[in-house]
Amino acid sequence: MAHRFRDAAYNEQDLEVDQAIGFRLRKFRRSQKISQSKLANFLGVTFQQIQKYERGKTRLSASMMVNAAAMLKISVSELIGETRQKPPGDSEIVAILAIPGSAELLDLYVSLAPEQRKALRAFAVSIASDSKARHTSGVRRNMSS
Repeated sequence: MAHRFRDAAYNEQDLEVDQAIGFRLRKFRRSQKISQSKLANFLGVTFQQIQKYERGKTRLSASMMVNAAAMLKISVSELIGETRQKPPGDSEIVAILAIPGSAELLDLYVSLAPEQRKALRAFAVSIASDSKARHTSGVRRNMSS
């Protein structure tokens, strides 16, 4: 079928794994300057399908992971994130990038001009500060009740 059916057995953790694998697929593809079209051609799929894999919208089959890893000259273990030595903080970064929308936001951020990045960062810091202040004042109100 053209769409992906998610049954009751497919949960949020499964989605996060699919998104993390997709993120690593994109990371390795980009690091080798391989286009989505070139990878798609090698795998026998469309570039749109590669986009779905990279966004975690469609799950990569085991055979597709093996073929993608071969094209990218990496092991399947690297693609699924089971490397023996991880740089400090790597698992934290992958966990953050597995949050729905975070990889897309990072892609958009990278495409901005430096002054736009600075403005966006200031805006994000302002929103986060407001959110923390509301949370803290709500906690104080609840404690004084």
